[in-house]
Amino acid sequence: MDVADADEGNPTSVGSVTPVDTDGDTKPDFQDVDADNDGISDLVEAGTPATNDTDNDGKIDGAVDENGITTVVTPVALPLDT
Repeated sequence: MDVADADEGNPTSVGSVTPVDTDGDTKPDFQDVDADNDGISDLVEAGTPATNDTDNDGKIDGAVDENGITTVVTPVALPLDT
């Protein structure tokens, strides 16, 4: 099924997807650190402790690993119980 455009009868037709901008600030939600513009970052609203974002930029503070993942959430190489 072609859900990207109105031409449902042609699954190979070219379409486009417009990203959602919940708060209307012209920044798509996937790039917005406060998508609903309530003054609370989406990181905190998702359950991440506010202490992990002390500069309130919507990103977990600290170093990143070779894959660009914050080391606070990087999986350990071995299970902790071994």
